[in-house]
Amino acid sequence: MTTLALVLPPNGQQLTSPSMYGNLGVMYIAAVAEALGVEVKVADMRTLKDIDISIIPNADFVGVTTTSGEVGYAKAIAQAVRKRSPKTYLIVGGAHASLAPADFMEDFDTVVQGEGELVLESIIHQGIKGLIRANRITDLDSLPFPARYLFDCFSDSLFPGEKYGRGPKATTIIWSRGCPNHCAYCANIHHALVTYRSPQNIAAELELLRDSYGCSAFRVEDDNIGYKRAWLGQVLETIPRGIRLKGHTRADLVDDELCAMLVRAGFEEIGLGIEACDNHVLKLVGKG
Repeated sequence: MTTLALVLPPNGQQLTSPSMYGNLGVMYIAAVAEALGVEVKVADMRTLKDIDISIIPNADFVGVTTTSGEVGYAKAIAQAVRKRSPKTYLIVGGAHASLAPADFMEDFDTVVQGEGELVLESIIHQGIKGLIRANRITDLDSLPFPARYLFDCFSDSLFPGEKYGRGPKATTIIWSRGCPNHCAYCANIHHALVTYRSPQNIAAELELLRDSYGCSAFRVEDDNIGYKRAWLGQVLETIPRGIRLKGHTRADLVDDELCAMLVRAGFEEIGLGIEACDNHVLKLVGKG
């Protein structure tokens, strides 16, 4: 059987609780790989101060996800795996690979720019190398639910928020992908199309997590809740009772109607990205 090891590199002490947020990107890739008949294991180094090559299992493919602050760790992981097993096929994805893929071309066989789920089959079965520019996935319902059972993606500090104490068992979930805005600082490379899961698909995942994992508290990781108001209303109507939610959006999307909709559905908090109180700064970063 083909094997794939997915690696979350050390965080470099950038966050107080680096493992608080469940990494949805890795969980989705793992689920797609398993659907292809691949044996998947996860090496989670987020809480370590440095890489530990010993916890990465020998595998045909090793995939690393990385943010900009983790680039050095990702390269070190690739070099160490290459030294240990020269024939291992190395893949990198994640936010920094999408923003600056050239940073990884020397150390990895394949660099995935964009959403990696639908290009994984070509990588596994055809061994495509170099830079792969993956398109936005339009049918999110076609993806399997994230493989949360492969590593610990639940946290008792996620729902209250980092540094704010302990709360209920919680995990991350995403209902839509993308944002139509063009803020200069954003890691999102796909602006032209926002894609949405169906209300029924979202409700099914929430019910699964509640019934199978005993988790009923969630942080919704959508870039902006509230852009597509009619769709959001349908989602909120299908949410199972007793679910507790938090999320975030833009200040110019918030009104009394949105707040009332969210409260009725179980939302307890909406975070706003104010960024700056100076109009000149807001224009410079393209906040709109």
